Amino acid sequence: YIAMEYVPGGNLRRHIGQPTPIETRINWMVQLCSALFFAHKRNVVHQDIKPDNIFLTQEGNLKIGDFGLALIATGHALDRHAKGQGSPAYMSPEICRGEAPDHRSDIYSLGAVFYELLTGQMPFKAQSLDEMVQKHLKAQVPAASKINPEIPPVLDKVLKYMMTKQPAQR
Repeated sequence: YIAMEYVPGGNLRRHIGQPTPIETRINWMVQLCSALFFAHKRNVVHQDIKPDNIFLTQEGNLKIGDFGLALIATGHALDRHAKGQGSPAYMSPEICRGEAPDHRSDIYSLGAVFYELLTGQMPFKAQSLDEMVQKHLKAQVPAASKINPEIPPVLDKVLKYMMTKQPAQR
């Protein structure tokens, strides 16, 4: 079993689309990068990064939770030899292809979370699972700054890097 800290502040989903200063959202992004880096340095691949699994403490700090699908990366293999799982709206292209995930899959998912955090909408909209998978495999992410002009254009570059289709380029 996994025991996790209780975080009474609720999850990040509640804050998507809310009037939050851009500086606060960027601070949250930095915190999430740091948390994911911490996990990846310990060979943990989360596999289900999404706003519902990110919790905001009463002090305003973010914590990644729900490691129920997490895997331990050991060299080129993953324990349990599992293929990727997770939430379709945040799945990396390699998981959509049925390949085993690694830390780069989490980076893609985190990019999708950042996109939603900055714009108030998911990077891809789809009517079905198949359509969502195809978008993750082939569609380019629209520039976030075109949706929300408050977003500095440099963040478009960060999102493009995080959500590139080829894991080796993330």
